[in-house]
Amino acid sequence: MKSFYLPLLISFSLFIIPACNPGEKSAPINTTHQGAGGLLMEYQVNYCEWTGEKIETVRYGALIKSGKTNHYFKSVECAIAWQLAANNKSDSENLLVVDFIHGKKLIPAVDAIYLQSTLRPSPGKLYISALEKSNTFMLGRVYEAYPGTFLEWDELVEFVKKEWGTTPVSPKAHQIN
Repeated sequence: MKSFYLPLLISFSLFIIPACNPGEKSAPINTTHQGAGGLLMEYQVNYCEWTGEKIETVRYGALIKSGKTNHYFKSVECAIAWQLAANNKSDSENLLVVDFIHGKKLIPAVDAIYLQSTLRPSPGKLYISALEKSNTFMLGRVYEAYPGTFLEWDELVEFVKKEWGTTPVSPKAHQIN
């Protein structure tokens, strides 16, 4: 009977011990990175250009590409406010937003529809979640869980203007160093 357990124990340990090995640890990347699903947002690394706070909440965030510079935001509403304050307008041309469904995948802002639901708080505090338009099945599922109003890009910009003003003032401007 003991001879039966020995081979079993050896083969079990061959599978379990390598699985427990943490392997090499990599340093966090200070930008977005290309993943299997496309461009992905890095959390706990970058700071929001609008608020100055670390970007922490998975499923939210935005990135504006400006030449060789990337501007990171903790939510799409923060990105819109930043654009409004800088240019007195907001456009989706160089703006990527995190797809709420995927959690980290950045998609062009024009490929998203925006759910405004008080049941789903966002880091920008306007309850906005960006969802990839083409994923109609999941749009329905998310709406069932968090009923609210779907907004197109122009409607979202007007909503942010209505809530924060046409030339919002960054919370960073009020911080004491």
